[in-house]
Amino acid sequence: MKKDGITDLPTCKGYDLKLRFYGYLLGVLSRMGVELYRVTVEFAGKDLAFLVPTLYAERALYNLEHVLCDYYQVPGVVPRPGNRVLDVGGFLGFYTVASAALVDPGGVVYSVEPVEKIFSLLYENIRLNRLSHVYAYPIAVCPESGFKKLYVGDYPAVSSLLREHVEHYASVESVIEVKCIKMSNLLGYIGVLDVLKLDIEGLEVDVLKEALGELRRTRAIVVEVHTNVVDSGEVVRLLNEAGFNKTVVYVPADAPNQVIAYATR
Repeated sequence: MKKDGITDLPTCKGYDLKLRFYGYLLGVLSRMGVELYRVTVEFAGKDLAFLVPTLYAERALYNLEHVLCDYYQVPGVVPRPGNRVLDVGGFLGFYTVASAALVDPGGVVYSVEPVEKIFSLLYENIRLNRLSHVYAYPIAVCPESGFKKLYVGDYPAVSSLLREHVEHYASVESVIEVKCIKMSNLLGYIGVLDVLKLDIEGLEVDVLKEALGELRRTRAIVVEVHTNVVDSGEVVRLLNEAGFNKTVVYVPADAPNQVIAYATR
């Protein structure tokens, strides 16, 4: 809907209590040996469903609330019907599925997630929501193409090519080899984008630097900056250099090591 010519923003009202209840319930189910549980939330007037691992349910549900409440609060970076969206760092599909609900079948969402066991859940959550206009790829976006070591955390959302970043938030559970693609190559393959979302666990500056020439294909971008390893000021500078002349920086009160940069042309 529109109000005074501005697209209404999705609201996250009411998620807190519901997701806390889910977190408690999933904690109980985990102790009973249940591995996955289906969580349903309303977003932009639609019901979204997600399979969530009970093993790290509390942190995953916090991430779900964070995505739905923080990523869609600046009008210029909220996907609209018919838009083309790229989700880099898809995790369980929270942003992917929510954005697919906003763009409707007339749009398209691309999602990439390098951790195989997480990618399988991302893919299942796409299927669960019957999203035929979403395409997912089991790759990592890196400053260089090739194969790289990825440090997988016991909370896999923080998995990264940077071991120190993973250890800041979790324990390293395993080290795997993943296929990397440069952001410039990915953007060249996909073409014009309306919204690009980056949550790449400490590689923000390096990936943006590599892709500066191709970011012209993108109308708006939202970047989650992990300030334990990345300077948010450098991210904003790179966005300005890439032609994004309107930038909003937001620091969640309950996540002081994370900054969200929203940028439009």
